[in-house]
Amino acid sequence: MISNLTFFISVPAKIVDLPQRYLDGLQICKGDAIMIRVPYKGRPAPRITWSVDGEVIEPSRRKVEIKTHPHHSTLLVHDTEKKDSGVYKFVVENSVGSDTVNIPVHVIGKSHPQDHQGLSLYDVFFWCPVLIYHCAHCKILTTFIKN
Repeated sequence: MISNLTFFISVPAKIVDLPQRYLDGLQICKGDAIMIRVPYKGRPAPRITWSVDGEVIEPSRRKVEIKTHPHHSTLLVHDTEKKDSGVYKFVVENSVGSDTVNIPVHVIGKSHPQDHQGLSLYDVFFWCPVLIYHCAHCKILTTFIKN
């Protein structure tokens, strides 16, 4: 008698290869987008939950997109405001385990060139790195190069 055996290997849900900058916290300029991509693994396929300050995020909200793929999930919040600041929590869980990460996000006001008169290009690079690297709408770098 020949019989077929099928084995199913269960893997606990786990967040993997999370960028350190998420744990350190993100600073985003008002009006820019928050984009957080969290890689994970697990079998059976894990359930994903995103929340902010304890409130589950519904993807039906006007400016929120949640895209979940077999090995990562991405949260995108468009056109941020200061009220979008908070601790964003990602939970991945299946029948054999779960994992969680808390990601602090702080939305800062847009910077205007007149707010930084008297600063040198050196000051902008070394004193205000957030304004350069995270603010698509901020015009500080362009202003100092022109001057």
